[in-house]
Amino acid sequence: MAVTTEIIGNQVYRLTIDGKDYLGIQVPAYPRSIAGQTQDSRKERGWLVVGSRAEPWEVGGRIEHEGKIYAYGPYHEVHSLSNMPIPDPKAAVARIASFVLALAALKQRDFTSTGLLPDALVVDPDAGFLFLPQAIIESIHEAQTEPERLESFDRFHHPDLKNERDLCFSIGVVLYRILTGSDPFVGDTSEELHERMRKQKVVPPRLHKPELRAEVSQTIVRALDPSESFDISDWQSSLDAWSREGLFEEISTKERGSVEREERRAKRSSDVRFNRRVFLRRNWRKLAIVGAVVILIGAVGGTMLKSAFKPRITVGMSPEQVVSLFYSSMTKLDNQAMQDCVIDGAGKSQINETTNLFVISRVQKGYGGMSANISAQQWLDQGKPKFTHAVFIFGVANLKITKEAQGVYTASYEKWQPAQTASSAQSSDSGPKPLWVQGFNMVDTVHLKNEGKFWAIDKIANVQNNPISPPVLVGEASAPSRPGAGNATPSAQ
Repeated sequence: MAVTTEIIGNQVYRLTIDGKDYLGIQVPAYPRSIAGQTQDSRKERGWLVVGSRAEPWEVGGRIEHEGKIYAYGPYHEVHSLSNMPIPDPKAAVARIASFVLALAALKQRDFTSTGLLPDALVVDPDAGFLFLPQAIIESIHEAQTEPERLESFDRFHHPDLKNERDLCFSIGVVLYRILTGSDPFVGDTSEELHERMRKQKVVPPRLHKPELRAEVSQTIVRALDPSESFDISDWQSSLDAWSREGLFEEISTKERGSVEREERRAKRSSDVRFNRRVFLRRNWRKLAIVGAVVILIGAVGGTMLKSAFKPRITVGMSPEQVVSLFYSSMTKLDNQAMQDCVIDGAGKSQINETTNLFVISRVQKGYGGMSANISAQQWLDQGKPKFTHAVFIFGVANLKITKEAQGVYTASYEKWQPAQTASSAQSSDSGPKPLWVQGFNMVDTVHLKNEGKFWAIDKIANVQNNPISPPVLVGEASAPSRPGAGNATPSAQ
């Protein structure tokens, strides 16, 4: 048997067997018989679509040649969609419009796709499209190395979109590439690329190609935004309008320069936002520590500026009200209000602790899954419930302020805060995380000074600090929890 091959596109060949041409697709060599593989491939048929007419294209057999296995069927003069030559903008619109028309025709036949391989999606000269059987596409995809999968599949598909919505996303990627010469999302690995597709705002194609009409650019951006609804009919109506009105418009040299500057700014901004989100997600624990230090330094500087230019919120308050504000602000994690209550470095340990817990709670809420801050007083008033979602319990409860002398007060209260036990420290990173809090009976002696327009705390002496009980289990939460979870709710008791 005489066999020759001629490459047409990535894994697509003209396969000549005993002088007859076939369209061949290189497929992975599974540890099964060729006959068995052929039988499997017929579970799904491919489709050749020209205009609104679709006809089946079926694999006729498989053959091994020079250590490679090819599935083959009727021959068509084709080339790869993703690398198809576009002589002018009108031809680009016409080609993509015909592709969308083909998808609309297949939609009428209940065609579903688990994902297209654009390099294996081939086009014939009559504006027809050959959609290979999904079984073949899936086998090719599964056998690819990560770099191959990145280039031929992952760049064209959103990891969270399915079926028609994902096909519309793929069309947006192909149009973006054709019209700008670049990819809307880039990444050195599939993981990085998927992360960008999920979280990075795409740079509008008009900023790459200033003469591109704004409506064209906006439509492509919408198709690439996973939060937007978009279907085949949306592409049909848009492409019909573009074929009438064109893709491009004339712009002045000044306008071009302005768009090009905006492109550089938008790309920098997009990259910075994405890199910041990835960094925070991967390093929130370290960031909590570093951020606490930075915010603390900023808080000190901010207090100095505030003292110079902005009145304290304690102006006009009585001494007892200042003491009450200081301790209630601990519960609210409001270190700025605490700063307004003190002078001469008083309450430094309490302010530092509140600042650190503020940073940790916010970072955990955004990236570690903490779903809500619950005040200690609220938790106690509810009878110390257990929660089914991650929570952050902290604060002062049962505060009692007693005047001892002019400018001297005793503050008695319970302080509750997150606690770590041996069992929680040893729990798996992927398993449920036990949530504990620890309570302390506290008594402070608070000294205040009259500064003319306001009273301020100039000294706090702790005279009692006793644990109320061993740490209390308040629930469990899966880790890592998803960012932005809803409010925590008590579990059924």
